Amino acid sequence: TDSLIGSRYIQGMTNALNLQEIDQEQALNLTKFFIQSQQNIFLFGRRGTGKTEIAIQAAKECGLKINYINLSVIERNDLAGYPDMSRPGDIINFKSPYFLPKLTPNTKPDSIILFDEVDKVQPEITAPLLEILLFKKINGLNINVVSCILTGNLANEGAYSNQISSALLDR
Repeated sequence: TDSLIGSRYIQGMTNALNLQEIDQEQALNLTKFFIQSQQNIFLFGRRGTGKTEIAIQAAKECGLKINYINLSVIERNDLAGYPDMSRPGDIINFKSPYFLPKLTPNTKPDSIILFDEVDKVQPEITAPLLEILLFKKINGLNINVVSCILTGNLANEGAYSNQISSALLDR
């Protein structure tokens, strides 16, 4: 058993995050299931157990493009965008980040976003990350995403980790 997976759909609490220990094959199959169901999934585990590679392999096997974002180096403006000061008026609009895939009208999403190192995310990232997880949008604009996969290390293994927002874990 090399990986842990967190989901409100898996029964059996083994700790405070509702994690259940599974092996890599089970993690791959569950990740593909969540992608095909257009749901988000969190993969937690010890360093070096293959969480990121499982996510990449699952997306490839589902025939989807992969957008990788390392949350440990992202700041709020990187994810939420910068104010567009060129627009007239009193309402501030934000320019969407270039690395988030835009969804063009009348097309179906064909990619996943892999948010790596979710345990190292800064608290100010929570709001834009929630918008992506809940609505598949950023600043109200649709993004090209079928599903989001979030990976993180276990806090008890001595890695630098932040407490993960329960709002994120519920999504």
